Amino acid sequence: MINKKKHKMLTLFLSLILICSMQGVSVFGATIGERLLEPETGWQRIDDTNEDIVKYGTWYTESLIYNYNGSASYIKGNVPTQKVMSFMFYGSQIRIISGCYSNRTTEMTIYIDGVKVGKADESQPSGITQNLIFEKKDMVKDIHKVDIYIEDSKPGMLDAIDIDSDGYMIPYQEDTLNIKEDSISIQQNENRPLVLEVNSYIYTTSSALWISSDEAVAKVDSNGVVTGISEGVTTITAYIEGTDLTDSCQVDVIKENTPIYDCILKIELIDDNIKEFNVTSNEVTDFIQWFKDRDRDDTEVPFYKFVKSNGTSVYVVHNKIVAFEVIEN
Repeated sequence: MINKKKHKMLTLFLSLILICSMQGVSVFGATIGERLLEPETGWQRIDDTNEDIVKYGTWYTESLIYNYNGSASYIKGNVPTQKVMSFMFYGSQIRIISGCYSNRTTEMTIYIDGVKVGKADESQPSGITQNLIFEKKDMVKDIHKVDIYIEDSKPGMLDAIDIDSDGYMIPYQEDTLNIKEDSISIQQNENRPLVLEVNSYIYTTSSALWISSDEAVAKVDSNGVVTGISEGVTTITAYIEGTDLTDSCQVDVIKENTPIYDCILKIELIDDNIKEFNVTSNEVTDFIQWFKDRDRDDTEVPFYKFVKSNGTSVYVVHNKIVAFEVIEN
């Protein structure tokens, strides 16, 4: 004989499941494709209006009481394969909440930390608001960068995102990679380190790979140190694999013991003339030392001799100099 009390509780439980199922809400924890009206335990909800979410293109607001906080953001599409949104957060898990309709994108691609991690489908035969369309859990608890693309020219929407309850949003910053030198000249068998600057929460200079377009002219090691091999010109490139972060430097390799004119010395004279010389860094040092010595002691020769690359000599008299400037190439 069935206990009436247990029977009544079972009936109520089944009724609850039936009602929740009709509303599109799971009583066993949200799964992809189901409504998620509130963040579950261990999660917090971030509205689509959060200032740290960067949206690209023209976005519109859908004001609807069934959306989270009464509104959601949507883009009309019509441009294939476009980045539509980026944001950064600290945490280990993320969910994307959206409204789903029959005309919406089926090709929303999500990248986390530069790696494609999955796709979301916003297309449903009947409209569903606050729908869980994407989930990624069990990541390292750290700063993560999320980039979202739409690849099929259809409209897309964002209603909210859920992250760890103790996580937080971070102002978005574009990653940049830059080689400080645009071009350099080095001699055969000379080693010259290139200066790499990486601005990123995710990547560092050690994330970069290096390559030479012609290793017969110059090679580059994993730390960006260039070695001249033979006369010629090559391009040294630094890049981070799996991203569009890249920059290049042109390298001109010349014969050993050939002077490298890596500075421009501009000298202003009392008649308002300006003399300009391409000189080596060593010659800059010699000129400055001569100028200081002549200031202190009149016994120092009163002129400085420059020899141009064509072999001609130019003399500059100390007491005719008003000022000088050194510009590094």
